Amino acid sequence: MTQTRKMTRLAMPIVFVSILLGGCGGGDKKPLTKAEFVSKANAICAPFKEVLKETAASASTGSFKEDAAITSQALPLFEDQVVRLKKLVPPAGQQKTFDRVIVLSEEFSSDAKRLLAALRNKDAQASWTLTKRASVIADQRAILFMKLGAMKCVYSPTLKP
Repeated sequence: MTQTRKMTRLAMPIVFVSILLGGCGGGDKKPLTKAEFVSKANAICAPFKEVLKETAASASTGSFKEDAAITSQALPLFEDQVVRLKKLVPPAGQQKTFDRVIVLSEEFSSDAKRLLAALRNKDAQASWTLTKRASVIADQRAILFMKLGAMKCVYSPTLKP
C-alpha cells in the first residue's frame, strides 16, 4: 500500500499539469490557420511547464492530505485551461481531433474530482486506479496535441514531444 501511495504521489502532479489543457472549437467563429492555432494554443499551454516542475517537486513529500491539497489546487487550473482553449477554433480538418481532446479533458475532470474524494477518504486503491487512468488520458491527449502541432501543450508522464 505504501508503494501504491508513493506511485500515486509521483504520477499525480505530472498527470494534473498534463491535463490542464483541454479544449474544443467554438461555434460561429472562423477557423484559425494552423500557424495561428499552434501559436495561440502554445501561448495558453506554455506557462504550465513551470507549474509542472513546482508541483512535481512538492509531490515527493506527499501524504493523502498533501496529495489532496495538490489536487484541489490543480483542478481549478485545469478547468481554467479548458475554458481558455475552448475559445480557440482549430484549423479546417482538425476539429475532430480537437473535439477528442475535449472529450478526454472532460473524462479527466470527472476523474480528478473522484480522485480528490478518494484522497480525502485516504482510499489508496481508488487513488491509484484513478491516477493510472489519468496517466493514460494524458498520453492520449499528448498524441492528439502532437498531431495538432501544439507541442507546448504536450505534457505526459510517459510521452515526450
